Amino acid sequence: MLLPWLNYDQDFALKTFLTLCNKDLRMTLGHSAYYFFNTGFEGKYQSDFINLILRMLDSSFEDIQKEAARQVFARWFFDDLFQVQLDKIMQGDEKHRKGVASVMAQLLQENKYQDRFHKLPSIYAHLVNDDSKEVLRIVGNCVGNENFWNSVISAEIFNIFVNSKAAEVCLYELFDALEKHGGSLLDYHAQLLQLVNNLTSSDGSTNEMQDIHIRESSLIKILQRLYDEATDDENNDVINTCLDIWDKLLRSEVYSAINASKELEGGLLS
Repeated sequence: MLLPWLNYDQDFALKTFLTLCNKDLRMTLGHSAYYFFNTGFEGKYQSDFINLILRMLDSSFEDIQKEAARQVFARWFFDDLFQVQLDKIMQGDEKHRKGVASVMAQLLQENKYQDRFHKLPSIYAHLVNDDSKEVLRIVGNCVGNENFWNSVISAEIFNIFVNSKAAEVCLYELFDALEKHGGSLLDYHAQLLQLVNNLTSSDGSTNEMQDIHIRESSLIKILQRLYDEATDDENNDVINTCLDIWDKLLRSEVYSAINASKELEGGLLS
């Protein structure tokens, strides 16, 4: 009900929102509350909104704490605030990191605010190596979004992703995105080799990889496409990389790689 007042009497809207939230912090979870936060940090009520977020962090309600973490990360990203609180959140509870991860995912899947993306890689690196599989999935699934590959930091964060825990959790999303990628895959040959090395070198990886048939098949499709592109381009370095990856898969006794080798005798294996 209060939201339209942001257009008619912004001062009244912000003061009333703050009053409501300070009486009951659950008001900060309202469906359109982010409009008030976004507007409030642009003017004279910024200090009041800072204090409100600090109160939210100390709430006994988990959802409010999670929203507070989202706001801390957003205000750090947009307004250069809450550096101390963000550092604590990244070392704190899972519910806080899930809040940060949800905002990170939103940013990476939208083609906006690219001028501020230089701030993201350090936080991204922490999130994709989190101990929580839920956090890994929230931020790792972004690799399947087209805007992940179009951002100004795509090369940097893809290098981080390949060597992260999230890569193992989100393999399907990665290979599916590469399979649908409209451009050349030649730029990614080194990262693919590194990813296969990571997967086949970790403890218990052989048994795990033998059980993920869909993801293996996607990898083999990507590998064949990469090899074909390298052959057309007469790029011997990438051709050798493809053969190295294939050899690594075979030596790890990945079933689908062994099975697919029968079908590829005229291509990759010729």
